[in-house]
Parts: sequence; C-alpha cells; structure tokens
Amino acid sequence: MEHGGSVYLIPENGASKGQNGAVELISGAMIDYYVPEKGAAETRLDSSTRDFLEGLKKGDPNFKVDRSTDVTLDGNRALLTRATTKASNQADQVVYIYTTVRQAGLWYLAQAAPAAGINDLDPIFKQMAQTLVFPKNVP
Repeated sequence: MEHGGSVYLIPENGASKGQNGAVELISGAMIDYYVPEKGAAETRLDSSTRDFLEGLKKGDPNFKVDRSTDVTLDGNRALLTRATTKASNQADQVVYIYTTVRQAGLWYLAQAAPAAGINDLDPIFKQMAQTLVFPKNVP
C-alpha cells in the first residue's frame, strides 16, 4: 500500500505520535492518497475504497466501518464512509472518510473527532468537504 505525503489540518493537540511512531489524528482532518497494489491506472472507486478500508482495519483492531454512501466531491462521484475507533487515549472516536478516484490513485479526506464532540464539528467537516478540490493530474 503506497501513500503520498499527508497534509494535516488540525487544532492544537489534534494529533499525537502513535505507538508505531506514525501520526495519530485525534481531531481534525488529513488529506492523502492511496495507490492500490494493482497500480493507479487500475484504481476503481468501490473496490479501491474497500481495499483501503481493509488496510485500516488491519492496522487498527478497533476500527469499525459503519456505512458508506455515494456523495459528490469536487464535482465527481465519491464515497463517504463513517467509521468508529478508539484513540490512543481510549476515547471513542468518529472518523469520516471521503474517497474519490484521480490519476494518482484514490484520494481521501479523513476527518476525525472524539465521539462526544462530533456534532459540534459536523458543520465544519461538511464545509471542508464541500470546498475541497483534489488535483486532477499528478506527475
């Protein structure tokens, strides 16, 4: 599984270093892309999103997918997946994952917040998703 260089949009204390040394998103958003094992040219929204989510489940035994729905993101078909997990501090966490296909592979926007505060952040998360533009072509 190949990843690009993640971009984080977080408030103060919105991320921490995970047990494996990777960045753990506590509250805020992350933008990145995923290239399936078959390569970017073979990226298909439904199957690539499924593969991507399976990879997340393997890396986080607490990660549970609630549902995926069709949405429009940046004028293109996308999937919005709602998931839950536990942050390293054991607080319940809600994660919204938007996925869309581009030349580079599967672009995604992950938005996370503690379950207790998700209703406060929902309007901000929705506005962020509605205004996000993913690159069409990446060299």
